[in-house]
Amino acid sequence: MDSWIAMKAVIRVQTFQIIVLQGIVGSLPWTAMVFFIMRFELIGSFSSFAAPIVGILSEKIYGYDPKFVNPLFGSKQEAFALSRGLFSVMALPFGLCSLFYSPLCLTYKRDHESARLASLKEQESIHDTR
Repeated sequence: MDSWIAMKAVIRVQTFQIIVLQGIVGSLPWTAMVFFIMRFELIGSFSSFAAPIVGILSEKIYGYDPKFVNPLFGSKQEAFALSRGLFSVMALPFGLCSLFYSPLCLTYKRDHESARLASLKEQESIHDTR
């Protein structure tokens, strides 16, 4: 019966709820993610997807035109279009991570303090029963 009460108390903690919701997005163990990234790098899947996406964004949205690139001196406008395309591809995953982890900044301190107080109360009750 005590385990059910403890489980209900843990489920009510907002930090725990956020971590569980994040687990739905990535249900693999976090340590395994490193090996998946290394595998994707080895087979080249990141580069095979990212480069065409950067190129398409640069051409369609930011106005990159390979006809105006000077191979000897470059082109500031075309370089700027490519840099904006690259930034767009990098900003999306960064933004998603920020979206998922920002709520922890709001709930962690309060949850940590309440867990600390609960632990102190439990230790006091253990010492009182002795």
